[in-house]
Amino acid sequence: MVVTCPGPYDNLDINVERGERIGLAQIEALEDLLQRKLKDALEFTARVALDPVRSIPRTEMDKTARVVR
Repeated sequence: MVVTCPGPYDNLDINVERGERIGLAQIEALEDLLQRKLKDALEFTARVALDPVRSIPRTEMDKTARVVR
């Protein structure tokens, strides 16, 4: 999640690394699907962006940062 301002949070930007087999033609449709699923399940609006594989910074233990401020 990318947090760029203080709460309350009506909208959140969520960056997700896409799988290696996700082609460029599939990205927009998958982003829309994830946004709808999050809205239905959690009742908040998220702007989902699919990023290239291994593009999100990782810790020394190879885990991604959960929140970027």
